[in-house]
Amino acid sequence: MQWRPTQKNTSSLTVLMILTGLIAAVGYIAGNMADRFTWLFQLICIGGIVAMLYLLVRYHMTWFVYSIRTKSDKTVPGIGTVLTEDMPMHITHLPKDMLDFAVVRGQGRKNGVLECLLGLEQLVRAIPVSEKSADGTVSLKDARKKYPGMALYDYTITLFRREALLLVFLDGERYVGILIEAGEDMQYYLTHLQS
Repeated sequence: MQWRPTQKNTSSLTVLMILTGLIAAVGYIAGNMADRFTWLFQLICIGGIVAMLYLLVRYHMTWFVYSIRTKSDKTVPGIGTVLTEDMPMHITHLPKDMLDFAVVRGQGRKNGVLECLLGLEQLVRAIPVSEKSADGTVSLKDARKKYPGMALYDYTITLFRREALLLVFLDGERYVGILIEAGEDMQYYLTHLQS
């Protein structure tokens, strides 16, 4: 089972990139025209360029693929079915101690790199989170309070996302949080997987 999320607010991202580009342009023009504080305007110009490049690379060019795959599968991003005794069997029918959760990250048209690989038997909880607590979801801030010292990794691509799925794994002695934008099937499977 795998899912590749898509950017849900492309127009907002485009507007924000244009605004940061305008800030950089104003800083550049003002720095060339001003006799005093040129360093301040140059700093504004550099800050605008850096912010625009960050938004472009992180939220427009970066892509993720989330996979639930068998532990014996060494391919990236994984498989969706397994063959047992000549009968096809969906991967979700296997016990969770035979499965891994993997995240592949890539940019542009380049091949992805395996960025995260955790066994599903380590999954403590899958929590739908939102920016503000409402309608059965908890906020990310509340979830972090519940698991103190949790290392959080954000594998989302939507800039102003309202909802995400927080996967809390117990890796040895410490909690690891993986924030993803899972599809309906994957979210249903992961939230109902806890024992």
